[in-house]
Amino acid sequence: SLLRFDGTKLYTVESVVATIEIKSVLDSNSLPEALDNCYSVSELTNAVSGDIENVARKLGLTPHKHGFVHKSAIETARWECRYRPVSYILGLKGYKTRSSELKSAIYNWGSRIIDEGRPLTLKHFPSVICAEGCFAWRNDKPLSLEKNWFLLGGRDPNPLHLVVSHLLYVLYNRIPSNPDRDGVRPDASNYLKQMRSPEVMWKLFSATQPSK
Repeated sequence: SLLRFDGTKLYTVESVVATIEIKSVLDSNSLPEALDNCYSVSELTNAVSGDIENVARKLGLTPHKHGFVHKSAIETARWECRYRPVSYILGLKGYKTRSSELKSAIYNWGSRIIDEGRPLTLKHFPSVICAEGCFAWRNDKPLSLEKNWFLLGGRDPNPLHLVVSHLLYVLYNRIPSNPDRDGVRPDASNYLKQMRSPEVMWKLFSATQPSK
C-alpha cells in the first residue's frame, strides 16, 4: 500500500484479494449503492505476468480480439473474472425471508446498468450477496451451474457460511502456502468438499458471447 499525504492508504489492484461492502440494513436503497461499488472494482485493470495464453488454452479458450473466448458463453464470462479481486456484499439486517424482493432489487439495478449503455457481465456482480436470510451467488466456482445464468439466489438459514466458504476458496487458490520444515502443506480442500450447497430458487441475467 502507498501512504498518501492526507494519511489514507492507496492499494494497487494487484495487491487486493477481496473487497467487502457491509451494510447495517440491506434493502432496495442500500443494495444499489453496494452493487455500484462492486461494479467499480470489477472495472479496475490489473497487471498479471506469466503464460496467460497457455493457461487459457488449457481451459479450452482461444484467442479473441477482446482477450479469450470459450465455446461456452458462461466459461468466457468466468475467464473475465479470473485474476481479479472478488467482492462481497454483507447485510446485517434485511431480506430475511423474501428472496424474491432481493431478486427484484438486483434485477432493477442490472436493468439500469443496461439502460445506461454500460456492459453487464459476470465480472460485474459480487461473488456473494449475504443478507439476513437470503443470498445471491455469482455462477462461478466453487459452486457453479453449467447454465449461462450470471446470478443464482434463494433463502438460507445462515447465508454467512457462503461468504466464509467462498473466501476460503479464494485464499486457498490465490495465495500459495509454503510447506513447513517437515514438508507438510496446509490443505483447505476438504472443507470445500464438505460445503453445503444452498437451495437455489431463482436465476438472473444470462451470458452471451462477445461480438466477433
